[in-house]
Amino acid sequence: MNFILEKDNSRSVITALDQIHDVQHGQPVPAFPKQAVVFCYGYGLDFLKSNHHAKIWLKKLPRFLSGGEVYMIEGYEDVCFLHGGAGSPMIADTIEVLVALGVEQFYLLGLCGVFDGMIKVGDIVIPTRVLSEEGTSRHYVSDIDFVEADMSKQRQAYHYFKALHVTYLMPTVTTDAIYRQTFKKEAYWRTQGCVGVDMEASAFLTVCHYYNKKGTVILMASDVHPLTDSQSWTFGKKDFMTCRENFTAQTLQFILRQQENDEEHY
Repeated sequence: MNFILEKDNSRSVITALDQIHDVQHGQPVPAFPKQAVVFCYGYGLDFLKSNHHAKIWLKKLPRFLSGGEVYMIEGYEDVCFLHGGAGSPMIADTIEVLVALGVEQFYLLGLCGVFDGMIKVGDIVIPTRVLSEEGTSRHYVSDIDFVEADMSKQRQAYHYFKALHVTYLMPTVTTDAIYRQTFKKEAYWRTQGCVGVDMEASAFLTVCHYYNKKGTVILMASDVHPLTDSQSWTFGKKDFMTCRENFTAQTLQFILRQQENDEEHY
């Protein structure tokens, strides 16, 4: 007998609420803000702490896969900042726990490798939709291909960044098999319109959709893949550090401006 995901209404063996209780040992978690910024690269929190006088708001996110610190910025108490983890299982764990803690809107800031022959290191990629080639999403939706992004939010990000950088509003793909990005596979991805690959975005969007939460994805090209065996990888080297710093500064500026606009609206 085949297992049918959509007919399974049984309780999970472990839930995000169970995990929160186990990690907190019964101690309450402070009320979370409605928005969260999850960095899927290591430098994001370092920049935040050095340039925005961020303070630790929670010492350990109570997720299953080794939770880290959660930060807030004075004057922007409606949004928190944390490392979302590496790979689809970890980003799903992060979003599950944050949803259980009351977060309603998410930003994923990450890096991607590009393979379209056009995009360069440091360029910005705003996904219109993300092809799921990872396994985590299939535990939420059995029949999955592309995961659609919230285009109103993606276009806001696109219009902001295109005034600052070369910016693309195009599909991307998420994989969880680093060493199986073959030349034929990447050629297939190009036929699907995809220009870059990361390890978290499709699972991030899938979990957001599953819980009916808003999710925005903003990526920077960190490396250029060879298109044939005769070509070599292109990395940013020294320029990459500057590109990454600018990307982090500008994404944070974009998000904090969104907070200010929301406050003015209300």
